[in-house]
Amino acid sequence: MNEKPIITKFWFTTMCGPGSLEDLKELWEPIRHLFSGIVCTYHGDREDPEAVYLESAKGEGKVVYLPFSRRHDFSRNAYLYCGGMQDGDWAMQCDVLERLNPAFIETFVVPFISQLRDHSPRLIYYHTKVILYEYHESLRFQGSPHEGLMRDDGQAKAADITSLFPNEDEVRPNVRAKRRTESHHWIGHYARYYLYPWGSNHVLLGWENRRDQLPAREARRLAFRHLLRARGFPVTIFGVNQLFSGPLDDEIKAHINGELILHDYYRHVILGEAWMTDRHDPSSIKPI
Repeated sequence: MNEKPIITKFWFTTMCGPGSLEDLKELWEPIRHLFSGIVCTYHGDREDPEAVYLESAKGEGKVVYLPFSRRHDFSRNAYLYCGGMQDGDWAMQCDVLERLNPAFIETFVVPFISQLRDHSPRLIYYHTKVILYEYHESLRFQGSPHEGLMRDDGQAKAADITSLFPNEDEVRPNVRAKRRTESHHWIGHYARYYLYPWGSNHVLLGWENRRDQLPAREARRLAFRHLLRARGFPVTIFGVNQLFSGPLDDEIKAHINGELILHDYYRHVILGEAWMTDRHDPSSIKPI
């Protein structure tokens, strides 16, 4: 049976928070005419300028308001399950520090959806991140902060189009480098992710070929979170700054010397050093 499914709506989906207004406008305005609307999760108050903009620009879509729990999959599942999309709808997705090229949508995505057959993929990845998917009630995001999209009815039929579009600017330009102008911005970024709740998959980043070491590394991560709480500090960057700014006993030094993310953060933020590189190479650790 090769009948085309009935496509009812075409959505843009994302999650965002305070401070993202200009990025939201820059992302949405060039492509809004191609979509039914926005279905998204907003981590902030309804009075925020970002929320006001989303409500005015969402079209037929829906905005879910949710405190940020540091669980990306939870935030994304909120917009999956809010009732804004129905089975058979299609959606595109990117982060607010990325853009969707209108020409790519018009010349590839729209024809792809209009020519669907039973054997066609229902979940499209680009550079390991989901970019296009058919909505189904069994969809769920899994993993934080690096989440994947699963379809539990067994009909995902996923495909990766990276090799078809080697020039990322033609598909999903990334503006992170323009927004994050500080040369060592990744140090604080990784440290924040390192503090995410149990179940985080952040220690996998850059260690995909060293998976045998991940259980021990994750155990150290959870032990460091416990250390912060045991010493009376919040499990936040503020708490890390307080801990690292005080006397360093053997337990704290062991965490700094045993984890590249903490080592780089201590040397850069506390000691003011700037020689480290974003290479996920633990051999670069200089013990304290």
